[in-house]
Amino acid sequence: MEEYVSEFLLVLSVIGAPIILGALLFYGMTLSERRHSKHSENSAGRATKRVYAQEERLRRDKEQEAARSSRALDSLKRRTGMTG
Repeated sequence: MEEYVSEFLLVLSVIGAPIILGALLFYGMTLSERRHSKHSENSAGRATKRVYAQEERLRRDKEQEAARSSRALDSLKRRTGMTG
């Protein structure tokens, strides 16, 4: 009887240990992924807003420059919205 118990424990450790290890690795990787994805979504959103704000500032500066200009082409671009 003792022989069967030791064989059972051996089989259990050979089969069970990799399954438990794999489950723990999978859980750790998905937990880490969730944490990183939240952080990267927030930083990507902030970066996108920053780029759009910079583009809007440049467009506004070009429009103001065209409004101050006495050249006819600049005036036409400003009226048609082609400054930015």
